[in-house]
Amino acid sequence: MLTAKMHKAAYLLYQDELTDEQVAKEVGVSRKTLSLWKQKPEFADELTGMSTKQRERAYTVLESNSELAANTLVELARTGADHVRLKASLELLRMTRVDVPANEVRDDTVGIAFSQLIKSLQV
Repeated sequence: MLTAKMHKAAYLLYQDELTDEQVAKEVGVSRKTLSLWKQKPEFADELTGMSTKQRERAYTVLESNSELAANTLVELARTGADHVRLKASLELLRMTRVDVPANEVRDDTVGIAFSQLIKSLQV
């Protein structure tokens, strides 16, 4: 069972902004005590749990904004300057796993593939 000081230390370590010595001082323990805590499986589990929760939150944010990002890329591919349209089109193709070899990238290749992509999205 972790104490409040151990939870705080785990949180500070997770943030990765302080040295171990600074973390120990912040929670009011010696550097050696912090080192001993770090060897405890439950302390390691706390750090792992924090990392897992952060990844899950990040995934949720990305997932909830993916449609907006895709729509932005589609809009850029339709209306941007030539180099912007090309980059946006290539990114859309990459995201949908349409393989366009780099040595074959020409405006007409991307344009044809992009047209096919847009048609598939409108269905």
